[in-house]
Amino acid sequence: MREKYVFAAGRAASAVSMAPFEMTFRFIGSFPGAPAVNGKPPRRPLVLLGEGEEVFELHRMLGAGMRAQGLRAAELFRPHMTLAYGPEMFPRQAIEPFRLTVAEFTLIHSHRGLSQYDSLDRWPLTRPCRCS
Repeated sequence: MREKYVFAAGRAASAVSMAPFEMTFRFIGSFPGAPAVNGKPPRRPLVLLGEGEEVFELHRMLGAGMRAQGLRAAELFRPHMTLAYGPEMFPRQAIEPFRLTVAEFTLIHSHRGLSQYDSLDRWPLTRPCRCS
């Protein structure tokens, strides 16, 4: 990971100002994931699908900050929590809803294809919480 990208991402993240918020998970399912290669089965992530306007607002703020720092930012965003990887697709199904309070976010370097992740920095959401 090049330091100039980490520095720019840190500047973008430091510009975020919002309160902690609740994120709701109501569905479980699979994403298509990586295709089969070299005789290995495909790796399809089994995920909890998140929702809540605030998580999209956080994504919008980070994207705007990243573009202002000369970085690319993804337009497509599907909030989720990865539980496991497997070869089969798991159809989307409703689950008993649960909520988590999001009080910080983290810059993570994902080593592609290795299931290895390095936490590079974290930022708290510091304005007063509107959580119920």
